Amino acid sequence: DVEPVFRQAGYYHDRVVKQQIALYTQKHNRYVCLRVTTHQPQVLITQPYLLAGDTLMLNVDANHGRVRVAVAPSEGQTIAWDELAPIPARAPHLAEPAAGFGFEDCTPVIANSIEQPVVFGGGSLRRFADRPVYLMFEVADADLFGFRCV
Repeated sequence: DVEPVFRQAGYYHDRVVKQQIALYTQKHNRYVCLRVTTHQPQVLITQPYLLAGDTLMLNVDANHGRVRVAVAPSEGQTIAWDELAPIPARAPHLAEPAAGFGFEDCTPVIANSIEQPVVFGGGSLRRFADRPVYLMFEVADADLFGFRCV
């Protein structure tokens, strides 16, 4: 088998792009953001999260880029190692967004705001109340500081 190598165009034409996974636990009253400085979107996937409200609000600086969000139920996630016996597992990177709540259904956020509402083609997030979901943030040339559901 040949493993694919992804190359990035530009000044560092021979640079190999690595896919990375990171975990960050923030101490109380600390300040952090996800900063993406390229137009190539990066995706942040949360742990299962309970939505307590019907509108997702972002603290974001996306004046020169954009942020889009997708929502995927975390229940019933499986990894199909064998078609006859799928293994139950948390696999957020394989999660399928709910109908009307994918990246393409989200109006891109292009703003600098501490409470920017996210608008989905599927409507209100109320349908996910009391069900754990993965929130997937697609960030391109923007800073994502935080989010909350109201």
